[in-house]
Amino acid sequence: MLVNRSLRSTRRLFAALVVLAAVAPSHAEAQRGLRPVRYAPEPRVSLSAMVTYQWGGSLTTNRGKLSLAPTENFAGVLNFQVRPGAKGELYYSYQPTSLRLEQVPGVKEEVAPMGVHYFQLGGRYEPVRSGRLTPFFVATAGATLFDARRNSAGIDYGSDWAFAFRFAAGATAWLGSRFGIRGEAGLLLPIQWGGGGFLCGAGGCYATLGGGTAIVQGTAGGGLTIAF
Repeated sequence: MLVNRSLRSTRRLFAALVVLAAVAPSHAEAQRGLRPVRYAPEPRVSLSAMVTYQWGGSLTTNRGKLSLAPTENFAGVLNFQVRPGAKGELYYSYQPTSLRLEQVPGVKEEVAPMGVHYFQLGGRYEPVRSGRLTPFFVATAGATLFDARRNSAGIDYGSDWAFAFRFAAGATAWLGSRFGIRGEAGLLLPIQWGGGGFLCGAGGCYATLGGGTAIVQGTAGGGLTIAF
């Protein structure tokens, strides 16, 4: 009889400890004014600031091969809910880089410092939600600005605009109801629809582009997301 009572008391104590362990974190978060998050939130609006590594971007010309030096890229993203599982995405990024010319294989000469700007608008699809993780796919369209600055020889090649697409995939890991870590990898595809010169200055044009010429770049990295 004493053994049975002892077993019942032990079971009750164990059950009480399990309940306390489950409730304590939520209670502590409530005391701090935070909402406990067991599943990924679906905010109406969110802002992301990212730092990524951006590479690629080359053209073969009659002077040799033009390419952009791989460097860091700074991006800002605004997402807004359209319907559950689907969001609009406004994207801007800036890559401080340099344009290089390769006339002899393996020997690259800097032509000019360059800033590459992407202005994009499109959609983001979130197929599933797993715990605190929100995977997503992105497709956007917009424009790219290739902004060459005056080089050491004093030549200014000006700026060139191109239509561009962007495709990306990634996920946001939510740390709470408002903050998350966003990681993604993607392709940036500037396209010259019509013919014309590219980077023209006092020394002439470095490339003559035909319709449908694509300059492919890749990017991968991540940053912080804030939900509102």
